[in-house]
Amino acid sequence: MKHYQPIFLGIVGIIFTSMSFASQLPMKITSGTQQHSSGSVYRTVNITSTVDKLTINDVKVNRGQCRDSIGNPARPYSLPFGKTQTYRYMIYNGMNRANYNCDIIEIVIKTNQGDWTVKP
Repeated sequence: MKHYQPIFLGIVGIIFTSMSFASQLPMKITSGTQQHSSGSVYRTVNITSTVDKLTINDVKVNRGQCRDSIGNPARPYSLPFGKTQTYRYMIYNGMNRANYNCDIIEIVIKTNQGDWTVKP
């Protein structure tokens, strides 16, 4: 039985290593707040590619409950390694003084590397 133990531990190690590599995001995601010169305020989602070619097919914040900015890029969008794309979601309209709720709870990003859900 003892001579099977190293083999068993080796197989378990390979499985856990494979699981950790499979769950690594092909991007870095940060969020924040940005104010426009018009007085409008946005929640931002910044996506930085950590792979050679990342294609972003869709970005949903709070399951589509946050208000997309007109300036968000059309999808799909290619992002080379190290480049960042910012997506904005309006929380205050400086023109008509309307408030919109968008506290980021969940971000779903659909890419050529798979679909990813992040809860910042």
